[in-house]
Amino acid sequence: MSNKIGMFAVKPPPVDFASTIQKIMAKVAPQDAFITRFGSKEYGEWACFVIEDENYGYATEWCQALTAEMDCIGVSVFLLEWSWDFNVFHKGNHIAGREGYPHREPFLKGDLKAASELLQVSKEVFTKYCVSPTADCTDEQCDDDNFMEELDEKFYGFRAFEGDEVEPWDEWGFVDFIR
Repeated sequence: MSNKIGMFAVKPPPVDFASTIQKIMAKVAPQDAFITRFGSKEYGEWACFVIEDENYGYATEWCQALTAEMDCIGVSVFLLEWSWDFNVFHKGNHIAGREGYPHREPFLKGDLKAASELLQVSKEVFTKYCVSPTADCTDEQCDDDNFMEELDEKFYGFRAFEGDEVEPWDEWGFVDFIR
């Protein structure tokens, strides 16, 4: 069974988490999503939300809606089937992102320069977390256990940045990316 997580963060935080999220959900979520539980916490200038049930898939949509409602910046992360995506929004507009699922190789989309300026990070942050050791492999090679073991050994310990805990293509690579 794969991990499934939906989360997003907005800057600046809403004054009242619960009422703001309920307002957004009333506008963009299907009726069954009104029972969604979520955890929220402020980290510095950011309010972070983790969706705690099967509605994790709404993270991107809710982040975009919240940034439109609040005229703010937001980042969503979606983890599914051993892959992860991120999206950067500003005032309801999609700026840039990384798409992994359902593709074998992740790819970047949008205006990475604008996203890096909004988030005040180097553009390199995006490109270093959008790598894969199987980028140039054929389907046959990816199905070959011996080949994949050799590839794992070759890239063992690769990190996007010093201090990262896992490879950027790992399903938990988004944790290092968010930091």
